[in-house]
Amino acid sequence: QTMGYQNSNASSILEEEGLHITPDMTKPSLYMLLYILMAQGQALSYHHLSTTSSNSSLLSKLAQSAATFYNKALQQSQHVNLQRSTPHVSTPYGCHLKLCSLYYHAMVQYHVSKHAIGKESKYGQEIARLQFCMDICSQGILFYENAAEKNNRNMNHADNNNTLEEETNEKDESSIFPLLLSQSTDIYSSIQKLYTTVEDRLSVAMKDNQEIYYDIVPQRKELAAIVGVDLMSKHLNDGAEGGGKGLDERLFPENLEEPIFQALP
Repeated sequence: QTMGYQNSNASSILEEEGLHITPDMTKPSLYMLLYILMAQGQALSYHHLSTTSSNSSLLSKLAQSAATFYNKALQQSQHVNLQRSTPHVSTPYGCHLKLCSLYYHAMVQYHVSKHAIGKESKYGQEIARLQFCMDICSQGILFYENAAEKNNRNMNHADNNNTLEEETNEKDESSIFPLLLSQSTDIYSSIQKLYTTVEDRLSVAMKDNQEIYYDIVPQRKELAAIVGVDLMSKHLNDGAEGGGKGLDERLFPENLEEPIFQALP
């Protein structure tokens, strides 16, 4: 329902002509938040099912939609206006959203690999999907480590310049900010764990295929695209009725005493 209210509020604000709005109420920021809500709802559905079902095909489709929503939120976070007006939001949120998108894209390939071997006995397909999954994980690991290294350099540079900035009274509070959200570390750890799991399975699968099955491993371009199952879009209009019941009170306009980015957990 909160997602529905966000969609309704975004539409109402964007329809007002000549309305002076702060950066966090512009189109890219409003829709970034909307897609984050959709991604989180999709991800929760995926994780809930993953604890109760071994249906790898369905899990891959749920993960695909989660990845799609995170990628849409990422695209909004990197809008040029948002980068210029609130880089302290655009940059760390962008990094986090990219990691989330990569993680769920990797999970798509992992689940499809399990379906290939479990339901269809296609050993070549399993190997190709596992290799694809490992490549995505590698991208995520490298991206996080590069961002973390740059973040540490920036923070150390800021610490070294504190004395000079205080003496000249020219310190710019907005020029130095973390490049990663604290939650990004958890996603990074999940990607690392998935990489290790897939690496172990791939080693066994390749050995078995070389010695027993002799199944052809298809090229990546030959792999079928996975179509997601979207559980969130149908709820976009849930906020149009109900008078605000169930909406987080921190998001009521009269309670927004700080930017919406800070009001959200």
